[in-house]
Amino acid sequence: MMSLFKKLFPVDDLRRTVRRFPGSAVCSFTLFILVLLSIHEIIDLDENVFSRILVILVYGFFWFGLARLLVEGKSWSLNRERLLGYGGFAVLAAFVFIGSGFSLVWLLVLMIPALLLGISVGPYVESDDNLSFWFYNRQIWQGAGVAIAAGLLWGAGISAALGSIRYLFEVKIGPEIYRDIWVFAMTVFAPLYALSWVPEKYKYSEEDCHAPPQLSFMINWVFAPLVVVYMLILYAYFIKIALVGELPRGQLSYMITAFGGVGVLTYLAGWPLRETGGPLLKPIYKVFFPALFIPVGMQAISIYLRLDQYGVTEQRYLVALSTVWFALLAVGYTFKKPSLKFITGSLALMLLVAALGPLSAPNVSERSQMGRLEALLVANDILVDEKIVKTEKTISFEDRKSISSILDFLRERKKLDRLKLWLPGSPEGSFVPYPREMTKKMGFEFVGSYQRKQGRASENVRLNAPNKMKVTNVSGYKLFLNSQYVSLHWSRQDREPPTRRWALKSDDHEKVVAYYENDKLYVGLYGRDLVAFDVVRFAFEEFERDPSDVRRHMVLEKAQGDLRVRLIFNHINLRRDIVQGEEDAPYKLNDFSFKALIDY
Repeated sequence: MMSLFKKLFPVDDLRRTVRRFPGSAVCSFTLFILVLLSIHEIIDLDENVFSRILVILVYGFFWFGLARLLVEGKSWSLNRERLLGYGGFAVLAAFVFIGSGFSLVWLLVLMIPALLLGISVGPYVESDDNLSFWFYNRQIWQGAGVAIAAGLLWGAGISAALGSIRYLFEVKIGPEIYRDIWVFAMTVFAPLYALSWVPEKYKYSEEDCHAPPQLSFMINWVFAPLVVVYMLILYAYFIKIALVGELPRGQLSYMITAFGGVGVLTYLAGWPLRETGGPLLKPIYKVFFPALFIPVGMQAISIYLRLDQYGVTEQRYLVALSTVWFALLAVGYTFKKPSLKFITGSLALMLLVAALGPLSAPNVSERSQMGRLEALLVANDILVDEKIVKTEKTISFEDRKSISSILDFLRERKKLDRLKLWLPGSPEGSFVPYPREMTKKMGFEFVGSYQRKQGRASENVRLNAPNKMKVTNVSGYKLFLNSQYVSLHWSRQDREPPTRRWALKSDDHEKVVAYYENDKLYVGLYGRDLVAFDVVRFAFEEFERDPSDVRRHMVLEKAQGDLRVRLIFNHINLRRDIVQGEEDAPYKLNDFSFKALIDY
C-alpha cells in the first residue's frame, strides 16, 4: 500500500527538491496559501499591497533558485548563500514596494526573463564548458515545458473528476474548490516539479550531450531555413536601400529583431549539431554573426531616427537594447568566439539594468519625454520663467500633437504631478489637470494621438464639426435640407470612378436638387441654374490648415443669380490606401455629410 502511495505521490522526490531549494519552496507555498485565503475571503488586504506581495513571492521563487545554483556552481558556503539569497530578495522587494504602478508592470515584464536567463547561466559563471552548458539548459527548459503541461493536466484531471462526482452523486461542489485546485496546480505542483528537473551535476561528457531526433528535426528543417529566409529578405532590402538611397523604415526593426532572435536561438539550441547538421545549419555557425553586422547597423540608424524625432519610450528603449545586444554578439562571436553562456548571461544583465535603477526603461523614458516637453513648451512661449502660461503664439500642428502625446504619456504613468512646479501658484497640494484641460491652459486644443487609423490597408483623417445635434440657425433662408451623407468611395480595382457618385432622392424634397458629379457638389432648385461647390478643394484646404481631430466650423456659401446656398458640413473624411512602396500616396476625399440652407 505504501509503495503504491509513493508511486502516485512521489514524496521523496518532492522532499529532495524542497531540501535543495528551500527558499523557492517557501515562496511557492506562501503564494499558494495567500491566494487560497483571498479566494475564501479569509483575508482582505488592500489590492495594491496584495498584488505587490504576490509579485515579490514570484520573484523570490526564481531568485532563491538562482542563488542556490550560483552557490552550487561556485561551491560557496551556506552563510554566503544566505547572504546572497536574502540580500537579493530584500533588494527586489524594495524595488517592488517603492515602484509606481506602471514601472511595476515593466519590472515584472523584464525581471522574470532576466531571472530565468540567470538560472540558465547560474552554475556556469566560472565554467566555459559549452557542451555541459547546452545539456544543462536542455534539461531545465525541457523540464519547465513538461512541468507546465503536467500542471495543466493535473488541474484539468482533478477538476474533471470532481465534475463527475458532482454529476453522478449530486454532490454540491462550490466553484472556489475548482479555483483552489488550479491555484495549487500552478503555484505549487508545476513550479516544484520544474525545479526537480534541474540537474544536480554540471559536468557532462560528449556522449551525454546529444540532440534528440525531435530537436534535430526542428533545428535542421524549421529554424535553420527560417534564418536563411530572413537573411535573404533583409539583404535584398539592403541592396534596394543602396540603389535608391532610401532610409530604413521603422518596421524594419521588428524583422531584424526576429532574424537576430531566431538566429541566436538556432545557434544555441543546435550546438551539438554544428558539425553534423544539415546543409543549411552548418553554414549558419560560420556566417550568422558576421552577417549580423549590416542588419544591426540598419537597426541602429532606424531606432536613432525614431529616438531623435520622438524621444525614448519603453518600447524604443527595448529596441535600442536589442540593437546593443546584437552588436555585442556580432563583434564577440565574429572575432573572439566566447562561450555560449555569454549569450544568455549578457542579455540577463541588460534586462536587469532595464528593469531596475536610474537606467531602467521607465526612468529613462520619463526623463526623455520630460526633456522633450520642456523644450517644446519653451520654444512655443508656453513655459516662461518656469511657469506655464497661455501662449499668444501660433503653434504648429506637429508641436501640438507632440505636446499632447507627451501629456498622455505622463498621464498613463501617473506622472502628471511632475508638472506641478510649472503651474502658476503654490505647487504644494495643487491639482494637476488632465491633458485636455492642460492644453487649454497652454492656449490650444488637445490633439488625440490616435486621430488617424493606422495599421490597416488604409489611413483615414476625419475632420469634424461641432455637435451636429445643435439647432441650426435658418433665419434668412426659405428652405432647409437636413443632413445628407455622401460616400465617394470606390475600389482600387475600378479603372475609373463613376461620373455621378451621389444624388438626392427626388421624393425627399420636391423643390431641391442635389447631386455630386465630376468632383463637384451641385445644390439648387428645379428649373434654375444650380450652385456648384468644389468640396475637394475645400476639404484639402481644411486639412492643410489643421489636420487634427479638433472640431471646427466648416461652412461654404455661394450664390448663382438670385439663388443663394449655404453648406454646413458635419464631417469630412479623407482616405488613402497603404500599399507597399506607396506610403506617400495622396489622400482622396472619401465621404462627407452636410446640411444646406437655400434662399431665392
